[in-house]
Amino acid sequence: MSLLCTEKLGVQIADKRICFSLDLNIDPGQTWGILGCNGVGKTTLLHTLAGLRTAESGAIKLDDQPLSRLNRRQIAQKMGILFQQQVDPFPATVLESALIGRHPFIKSWHWESHQDIQITTSALRKVGLEGFEKRLTNSLSGGEKQRLKLATLLTQNPGIMLLDEPTNHLDLNYQMRLLLLLKKHSTESNGALLMALHDINLAVRFCSHIMLLVPNQEPIIGTPEQVLTADNLNTAYGWPIKQFKNDELTFFYPR
Repeated sequence: MSLLCTEKLGVQIADKRICFSLDLNIDPGQTWGILGCNGVGKTTLLHTLAGLRTAESGAIKLDDQPLSRLNRRQIAQKMGILFQQQVDPFPATVLESALIGRHPFIKSWHWESHQDIQITTSALRKVGLEGFEKRLTNSLSGGEKQRLKLATLLTQNPGIMLLDEPTNHLDLNYQMRLLLLLKKHSTESNGALLMALHDINLAVRFCSHIMLLVPNQEPIIGTPEQVLTADNLNTAYGWPIKQFKNDELTFFYPR
């Protein structure tokens, strides 16, 4: 059974079609990368899959249940989303912010349990924020805030994670460490990842499946070997891209 699937999904923003009739099946153990140029609709598609905006047509199912029939708490227990932009209107500590990931599992008018705090502090340690628990979020750097957002998602521990540019503000070290962490966590929990990425080479490195968004066309879907060809990338990005192979490694770079 797929964790997340779509049937003839149509997504549109203003007069721009992102997909016309998308059939998508995301199964346990898979890591999907969404690639495409700026403004092609990666974020809009993720928000639609998360139920945050209405599709033009078709259906979305989460754990074989129609997404439209689930309330936000039920969705949050199974699906988590990392937003590209996030505003913290009120001051909070790092621990308080990360504990938000446990809210879908806490009954109304109840406080976080000792177990919730343990889960949260473990997530903070995994992303390198151990010892930051009492720091105010508005004192963090951009990279530290991004790691906090990822820790909150790990604290939530949903079956499927939708990630909008998860490497934002992260240096090379943390890009690799945290993508490896997310993939390991997803594999061990029999979950799945769906990531909007800008870096083609990170998609090659981490993704088992690719969805390449092309302006005014249906997305190109398949394995990295099937989708990430020079011709497809040239069309999607409007710039000549060269493929380079070295032993078992494949790289892409603009000409």
